[in-house]
Amino acid sequence: MNDPDKTDEALIDDGWYLELDAGYIDADDHLVFVGRYDYIIMHSNPHIYPSTIEKPIQRLRGVKTIVVVP
Repeated sequence: MNDPDKTDEALIDDGWYLELDAGYIDADDHLVFVGRYDYIIMHSNPHIYPSTIEKPIQRLRGVKTIVVVP
């Protein structure tokens, strides 16, 4: 939002908008959001989404906020 250059990059042919969200459908047919392709940490294969690191840390007692910056 409020970034015209990023918006122009995301618009593709015929007015379609390229989303960079990554997720999957689980066994209960729920859509599970895991991150964004432009936030991937390319340290190993498979690549790591910050949310993969954040979620387990967030569950620890005493942790109020966690942010992993790629």
